[in-house]
Amino acid sequence: MAYPTLAPSSSLPFLLLCLICSLVSAQTNEDATIKTMEDFSGYPLHESNNPFDGSSSLPTSLSVDGDSLQRQIDELSTFSDTPAPSVTRILYSEKDVLARR
Repeated sequence: MAYPTLAPSSSLPFLLLCLICSLVSAQTNEDATIKTMEDFSGYPLHESNNPFDGSSSLPTSLSVDGDSLQRQIDELSTFSDTPAPSVTRILYSEKDVLARR
């Protein structure tokens, strides 16, 4: 049984369509990732590394409040199922649920 084959010129539009769909899909996934990072960190990540949007700006400065970060880490470490210095929580255990609040 012979299978029909596509001429190289007819497969080019199909390949271009696949490429465009994958680029659109990648942009959508990147947007969801950036939104999650912004929601979790509290800092906007408006800078884009997308070569198609015409902007190539890099963050000019980034500051971290070390004392506040250390307090949060120390507080989260108190919700552990193992003794210090390790921090281990079984998912959805009472301590894990408390730490997620």
